[in-house]
Amino acid sequence: MYTRITPEEINKLDQSNIEHVKKGDKNISMLKLKTGELAKRFVIAGTITSVTKLGQDFYRAKISTPAGNVYVTAGSYNPESLELMKEIEKNFEPTCVMAFIRFNPSPAKNSSKIYISLGAEKMFVVEPHEIDNWMKDTITKTDSRTEKSELGIDMVPHMRKSAAEFGVI
Repeated sequence: MYTRITPEEINKLDQSNIEHVKKGDKNISMLKLKTGELAKRFVIAGTITSVTKLGQDFYRAKISTPAGNVYVTAGSYNPESLELMKEIEKNFEPTCVMAFIRFNPSPAKNSSKIYISLGAEKMFVVEPHEIDNWMKDTITKTDSRTEKSELGIDMVPHMRKSAAEFGVI
């Protein structure tokens, strides 16, 4: 299952949000969101505003949304996403996408620090109005999710601003 999330929510997470959950005989790394939910897979929609080649078959895209920016990688392990990033880099112009991403804990070299890395499992080119619709729905669902949490967290500031712009609140 994929959890709708905004870049601002993702960018506020750090290694203290990583939890290891036992599933059968495996330990799975999950992210604990501010609402207390555990998630490993996310969906986000936005505009790719840059693509960087990091290696032979490894790319990073910056996805921009009204609620902030997030960086997503793709490699040979997800060939469809990799091919889309290669195509966008080759003929670059800002491209609207829907991205299904997976959290991967990435240890830092020469440090005990763990980074939150996001890998694209699937990416699709979409129309700008689809991002607007996704954003409206995500704002509503995020607000509902945070209201239900025991923490009573209000929507993050960018979300409030976006909600007002989209006429959701």
